[in-house]
Amino acid sequence: MSLLNRPSNGLHSVLVATFKILLMKGKLPRQELLDLVAPPTLFADQAEDKKQDMAKKTLNRWVQLGLFQKSTDDEISLVGDKKSKPTIDSLPSLARSLALKPENNTDFLGEEPQGAGDFTRAITWLLAQNAWTLDSRSWDVIESLIQQQCPPGLKIIQNDTRWSGLKPWSCFLGFAWTAKAPNGEFLVPDPAKAIRDALPDIFGKSRELEARFMVSALALVLPVLDGGTYRQKLEDELKKAQGPDAWRPPPNGQLSTSLSRALLRLQEEKYIKGEKRADKSEQVRVFLSGRNNQIIAEYTHFSLIG
Repeated sequence: MSLLNRPSNGLHSVLVATFKILLMKGKLPRQELLDLVAPPTLFADQAEDKKQDMAKKTLNRWVQLGLFQKSTDDEISLVGDKKSKPTIDSLPSLARSLALKPENNTDFLGEEPQGAGDFTRAITWLLAQNAWTLDSRSWDVIESLIQQQCPPGLKIIQNDTRWSGLKPWSCFLGFAWTAKAPNGEFLVPDPAKAIRDALPDIFGKSRELEARFMVSALALVLPVLDGGTYRQKLEDELKKAQGPDAWRPPPNGQLSTSLSRALLRLQEEKYIKGEKRADKSEQVRVFLSGRNNQIIAEYTHFSLIG
């Protein structure tokens, strides 16, 4: 089982269609739902066992991950959310929280991780890269970089099929975006969208948090970020690699470049505001990393604006 192997486990566009229909209908017999997501008339020229194939695989995958549930009489419905009624806008957040759940990431560093483990491993690695210099235009370049950084036995992304799967899923779940250039398309690590969705829960009734506390709280909600459980486990493995091109953490306790850029972007977009207070100790400060590992900002507090 995996999330990134799209031919076997479905597409996010099919997930959106399935979710929308269940929002409108509440619950449906499985075959009726499949007929709405992938009308049989669209597949008249396909073999019987291939009709609605992608709709079936996407549905099965997200039943396993916990977004949909199947009753004993083969009816499909959304899994209830005690906090709030789901909407189509909340789908990326719901899918992201399920994809990162521990029970959906058993042995996420193993040879064949279960649940969404292949996505979690790949996005954790991507967010640990230098966002200023990463060349993500082709699988060949990414594969070479992975080989340089990983100790024997650790495989971050198995093949180009799963690299192709990482691109849409990482963007849909709020951890990256793509940028077109004359010589190719870049996948840019940037967790700003995922962080933005998490801010209300992290701040709660507070309008201001100490900077280091906010970063620690983010790591609990999004454990692929700096200090999160998945990130720490992967970094511990990456540190075992030797050689001039081996992965190295940011210096002097600085935040990673991907998290640094996300926090700068969220300030630019008026969701949060960072502040540096001279009377506060080093323990509450965070240092943002720029090009060449230069400190480009430091903060003692963040305020929630948007």
